[in-house]
Amino acid sequence: MLAGRHIVITGGGSGIGLAMARKFVSQGASVLIAGRNKEKLEKAVSSLGGNAQYLVFDVSKVEMIVILLYGRNQSWEASTAWFAMRAFHCMKVTSDM
Repeated sequence: MLAGRHIVITGGGSGIGLAMARKFVSQGASVLIAGRNKEKLEKAVSSLGGNAQYLVFDVSKVEMIVILLYGRNQSWEASTAWFAMRAFHCMKVTSDM
């Protein structure tokens, strides 16, 4: 259902963000989870399998947002859904879906 889609979830190392990542991966999406705690992110990615990556990221730092938006693999641009969990109170920021 989501094969070929790329989804970025901030706050994806635990809780609702991790649950969303599991659901999206199970439906064929490639998922990038972002957060501040590297160990938590590594553990989450290992539980998600091969379609998941992580990025240590602090949403309160503007320069980090630029890295997240423009510093990733260019193939992610065309079909990426962005979800910001903690910083935007679980509000979907933008989506191509």
